[in-house]
Amino acid sequence: MPNPYLHRDQPFNSNVLGMFLVTRLDGPTLNTTTALYKDAITVEEERSLGSRGFARFDLYPIEDKVADRINAGILRNYKLLSRQERLLGRVVPPERTLLPLFRIGSGYNTFFYLGWGAYEYRPEVFFWVKGAIAVDLDPSSASTLRQASGSWTAGALGAGVTATMGTVYDPGPFETLSVDNLYRYTKAGYTWAEIAYMSIENLSWQAVVVGDPLYTPMK
Repeated sequence: MPNPYLHRDQPFNSNVLGMFLVTRLDGPTLNTTTALYKDAITVEEERSLGSRGFARFDLYPIEDKVADRINAGILRNYKLLSRQERLLGRVVPPERTLLPLFRIGSGYNTFFYLGWGAYEYRPEVFFWVKGAIAVDLDPSSASTLRQASGSWTAGALGAGVTATMGTVYDPGPFETLSVDNLYRYTKAGYTWAEIAYMSIENLSWQAVVVGDPLYTPMK
């Protein structure tokens, strides 16, 4: 089903759209699951997301239409963030090689991550600030949520990510998540459910959203 809330850029209204926004509180352990809403509450109270962290972007420069589309979406987020955050020193160059993102330990203090081509989560790379949002666009990034080593999404949740989404299976070349404005929606003060669903092309398909639906990363 085509998602009527895709790119709406307005607060969600179930009466108008005739649907609900569904997210999961899930993860490899019970502590992981409860941290999703506990960390969200802490960040909202302290308004701390991004105050001490960095945004990181990973491109996968292979030559095909799917790669071009996904890379363009990631770069759109990077350019927006660069304009807004450069004076605060929180912008780092995107990774542009076929190698996994960054060296060991180089993904320190990350509050926002968007990339693809990682295939598996590498715990030795990232250290997440509380409340972090992270999305990897590998076609099966969320194939499992219960085994930390079973998918990128599960690994990131187990390592402390507060909000994420992915696909449970390959959704097809032109039905991947549409993340062009993910950072803009985050910065604009939407809830996590709104941010995620404005970036999902089709409902009842392969996408899964994890995190407190009412989490508002940047009020």
